[in-house]
Amino acid sequence: MLSMWMPKRFVFLSEDEHTYGRQPTAAQAYAKRGGPTPRAVQAARYWTKRRIAGCLDAHTGALISRQRCRFNVREMAEFFLLVEKQYPEAERIFIALDNWPVHFHGYVLDTLREHHSRITLLPRPSYAPWTNPIEKVWRKFNQDLFHMHPWSQDWERLKQEVTDWLKTASSPSEGLLRYVGLASVTDQLFYGT
Repeated sequence: MLSMWMPKRFVFLSEDEHTYGRQPTAAQAYAKRGGPTPRAVQAARYWTKRRIAGCLDAHTGALISRQRCRFNVREMAEFFLLVEKQYPEAERIFIALDNWPVHFHGYVLDTLREHHSRITLLPRPSYAPWTNPIEKVWRKFNQDLFHMHPWSQDWERLKQEVTDWLKTASSPSEGLLRYVGLASVTDQLFYGT
C-alpha cells in the first residue's frame, strides 16, 4: 500500500498567510552578565506591515512563499499559479487552507479553471489553526526573526531579513518537518517506520 503513495505525482501542501510589521515583538531574551540588556525598541513611525502567503510541502518541508503589501483575489490567484509551477511533474496538487473568503473567491477559482490548473483546494474547518502545520512555521518565523529584532527603524533591512529567512526555508528541510510535527507522519508514510 505504501508503494502507491507517490509524492512527485500527488503533492500535499498546507497554505496560510502571515502578516508582519515594523515593530518587534517583546519576548524573553538573554544577555551576558554585565552586558547590555536586550530591548524591543519600538519605532516612532507608523506601523508598516506586509503579508506573506506560504505553502508548506508535507513531504519535503520546503516552504513556497510570496510577499506582498496585501493579498487580494488577484494576488491569491497568482500565488496559486506560482505554487503550481514549482511542481511540473505533479499530476495533482492538494492545498489545504482555511476558509478565508479570498481563497475560494470566484475570481480565484475561475483563474485556476482557465489555466487548467492541477490544484485542488481543500478547505479546513472554519477556524482551526491547530490543524494547519504552516501555523507552526509562522511561529518559528516570529521566534527566529521578530522577537526583539533591532530593525524597527530600518524597514528595508527588515524586509531583506525576511526575504533571506524565507529563501532559507524554501529548501527541503527535515528539521522544519520535525518542528511542525510532520516528520514522524512522513517517516511512516514514506519509509514504513
